[in-house]
Amino acid sequence: VGATSGLRFTADPANKTSTQLVVGTATLASGAKVDMTLASILDTPTRYTVIQAGSLNVGTLSSALVGTPYLYVSSASANAALGQVYVDVRPRTAAELGFYRQQSEAYGAVFQALKKDSLLAAPLLAQTTSDGVNRLYDQLLPEQGAGTFDALAYSNAQISQAISQKPDLFDRYGPDSVWVHEVNALVRTETDQTLGSDTQVFGFAGGYEAMGEYGGALGVALSYLNVQERDNAAQVGERSTASFVQGAAYWRRSMGGLRVALGGGGGYGWMQADRRFFSGDLNADGTNDLARENSADWNSVIGQAFASVAYEQGFGRFYLRPEGRLDYLYLSEGARQETGGGDGFDVSVAKRNSSSLDAMAAMTFGATFGHDL
Repeated sequence: VGATSGLRFTADPANKTSTQLVVGTATLASGAKVDMTLASILDTPTRYTVIQAGSLNVGTLSSALVGTPYLYVSSASANAALGQVYVDVRPRTAAELGFYRQQSEAYGAVFQALKKDSLLAAPLLAQTTSDGVNRLYDQLLPEQGAGTFDALAYSNAQISQAISQKPDLFDRYGPDSVWVHEVNALVRTETDQTLGSDTQVFGFAGGYEAMGEYGGALGVALSYLNVQERDNAAQVGERSTASFVQGAAYWRRSMGGLRVALGGGGGYGWMQADRRFFSGDLNADGTNDLARENSADWNSVIGQAFASVAYEQGFGRFYLRPEGRLDYLYLSEGARQETGGGDGFDVSVAKRNSSSLDAMAAMTFGATFGHDL
């Protein structure tokens, strides 16, 4: 093997086989490349004897190996006295792969799942770059739902803010009132510790309140929110959806320019996710080498509470209103089991609880238009 040449060997850890050349004499010049491809998942560091020679003449083997899957680190060495050339292969650590937290925490489970599914493992073993591995690996991660929770928290804050406002700046109140409020939101998160996503919310909230003097009220509210999330690795037709129905009771009181409001409630959610995997390597007929899809359904319980305080000072037709608000959200999701994608792709997610407490402070400057009747 000349200085600008190389040998590529193949190992199949699942079947405990590997290529080996047994020769009388072997000569490998300095700079020669020796590398290893894998036909199945290897999860422990392994040394392969790739050449056994009666007489071995070997220089310094190149470390610029070009065929090893990026999921692994390999290095070539030799023992001239024994006439043997070796390739040592080990999985890269999550840190060496540059994985963020969500990828790292799933790494061991993904490896074990791929050992059960050789067809799914093959596209990852064919990747020789970091970008290629990340593109496919992210598709194997379960829906983490952070975007759904953030969007739900933001939407509930919109509703609590609407409840906290007195409905008529001119302080005209009847004995009771019915109100309706539309909810729209787009929450976009970048990939950092978890996979980023785009989440959209559309819904309505409405209520009935017995209104008191100066904007005080005691009321009940009912809301429906539809949430759709697509993470940054989502393939065509892949998304997570959730529908939430919530009920709440609230109290609002105005004393001169001071206004306070309290409220809380709970609800129920129906959640569903479709995941898809596409290897992205096209055959001559334009079809994907590998495509998988699965689905899961699960339910959730939601609880929320809020408190707000504001002081409004008028200056003729203008007004200044400093205000602050606390919003608390609790979401308890049931366990879910994906089906339809095979042993290597379907995941089981245990039940989990999420909560947040958000604080907001704002200064509003406004003006009223029209005239008093």
